[in-house]
Formats: sequence, C-alpha cells, structure tokens
Amino acid sequence: MAARLKHLAERWIFPLAVRDSAGSILVITLWSISFLATLAVILSFYARQKTTLVRRLDERDKLYLVAEAGVNKAIMQIVRRSEKDESCFALNDPLRDNAAKFKDIDIGDAKANVSYVIYGGDGMPQIKWGVVDEESKVNINKFDLAVLRRLFQIVLGIYDTEAEELAAAVIDWRDADSEPCIPSGSAEDFYYKSLPYSYEAKDAEFQSPEEILMVKDMTEERFSKLKDYITIYGGDKVNINTASRPVLLALGLGEDIVDKIISFRSGEDRLEGTKDDNIFRGAIGVAPQLSQAYSLNDSEVSLLGQVAERYLSCNSEYFMIRSSANLNNKKDTIEVTSAVDRNGRVLCWRQDN
Repeated sequence: MAARLKHLAERWIFPLAVRDSAGSILVITLWSISFLATLAVILSFYARQKTTLVRRLDERDKLYLVAEAGVNKAIMQIVRRSEKDESCFALNDPLRDNAAKFKDIDIGDAKANVSYVIYGGDGMPQIKWGVVDEESKVNINKFDLAVLRRLFQIVLGIYDTEAEELAAAVIDWRDADSEPCIPSGSAEDFYYKSLPYSYEAKDAEFQSPEEILMVKDMTEERFSKLKDYITIYGGDKVNINTASRPVLLALGLGEDIVDKIISFRSGEDRLEGTKDDNIFRGAIGVAPQLSQAYSLNDSEVSLLGQVAERYLSCNSEYFMIRSSANLNNKKDTIEVTSAVDRNGRVLCWRQDN
C-alpha cells in the first residue's frame, strides 16, 4: 500500500507542484514586465515634461534678451536725439511714432516691438510705435493740490469734494509731516493704522505710479483710468506740445483755450502727430504764438500767461520705453518696461509676463 501511494505521488502530485511553480513564475514575470512598462511610460512622460520646461525656460530667457535689445535700441535713439540738443519735443517727433525704427525689430529668429497705446476721441485704442515722454503727464510727486484735484475730477468723473480728498491723500502720503493738508477727508498715519492690515503713510515721494494704490480711496479701477496721465519722473512742468487734453485742463486752462492749443498743434491737416504740426517753442511764447493763430481775449491771454509761467515747458527730459518680444510663430511674449532720461540713464526696469 505504501508503495502504491508513493507511486501516485510521484506521478500526479509532484508534477502539479512543478506546474504550479512554473505558473507562479510566469505570473510574476508578466507582472514585472507590466510594471516596468508602466514605469517606462511614466519616466518618459516626465522626461518629456522636463524637456518641454527646459525648452520654455530657454525661450523665455531668449525673449527677455530680445525685449532688452528693443529697450537698448530705443535708448540709443533717445541719446542720439539729445546729442542734437533739440529744444522742443512734440507729438510728431520720430521718437513718438516711428514704425520703421520701432516695429518688428528683427533679432535672429525673434522680433522686438517698442510701442504704446493711445485712445482717440472715439475711445478706440491706437498703437503707436515709439516711446512716451513722461512730461506729457502730471507728476504726482511734484504737482499741487489744485492740479491733482482737477485731474482726478476730469479723469475719474468724481465730484469736486471727493476729488479734493483724494488729492489731499496723495499729498499727505508724500509729504514729510503727519498733519492732514485739509481739515477732513485726507489720510495720514491715523487712518492707515486703523485698517485691518495696518501700515503708515510713507512721508516720502512715490517710487512708482503703482504705489498710489496704497493711498486712501485709490482703487484698481481708478488707477487703470489714471495710469496714462500720471508719472513720477520730471519736475513740476508739463510739455504743452505733448500733453493730453485732460492734463491741460488739470493745469487750470479753460475748455476754449485747450481746444485752441490742440487745434494749433494739429496743423492744417487737423491731425496731431503729423509733419505739418505746429510746435510751441518756449513757455513764455505760448500766448503770443497762440494769439497769432486764434483770437484770444484779455482774460485768456492773462490766464495762459500765468499757467505757462507756472506749469508749462516745451521739451521733455524723461521717457518710458515698453519693449515686447516674441519668437517667430510662437505665442509666448515678454514685455520689459524701462524709464530713462535723455542721456540714456536707466531709472527703472521691470519685466512683465
């Protein structure tokens, strides 16, 4: 009997064990192959992701250099102009709109564009190829309460009292004392310290136009309307040859005088920024020049003379350059913004995107 059982075990049970072992090995082998294949796919995916990221970083580095080259070309044009010792800067100056110099600047397989946007009387945006002179704007570090109040009232469409309070808050932010410049509605340390996230009034000049967002009652919406009319560069003078209508009105000039100034600047074709534009040659001569073209009464001549002496110039010393870059047939862009003086000295540098 024992011999019989041994015979059956040798014939049936041991082969089953061998077969089970072989099956297990096959399963393990297939699982291992599947795992390694999955791992290979995952590693390949991350390798592609890393390669794509490295390529994009390389492209962005290249875009930055291209945008920088656009800024440098604009600086070179500004310096060349200053070397000519031009006494006036106007809307038809080649620096303000010159597609041949500033549009689609070829730099290898990439392009740089130096441009800015203006809004016409119809409110539609227009692209200009060139730089913006900062003296066409109101310097929030230098101008007085009256000018700031009028500017805020005109551009923001707010009432006189609200505009005055906002203007006072701007002045109290930048002045060195802690006393409100108007009895109520302004803001000094006592106001800013009462906020949920408290801070103090700076008591020093603005270092960027965006800093005005720290001032009481200045919102993102208001800043978006104001940003093209304010600056921190230059002095307390505005270039009458390039100033916009809201800026000229903010200086205290009446509607009729501003209309005549803009009409005079436009020349015979009635378009600003063209070859036939008239140019004011000196602040003292603004009233006499305008009187030769249009009839001015005594009060207009007097007002224009006072404003010219206090607030007007005919040249610009500071410029804002916005250079964007893109690789040919690529969607990614980078923009570099820089403020420079007429000698090419860089005052600020900011990379966007």
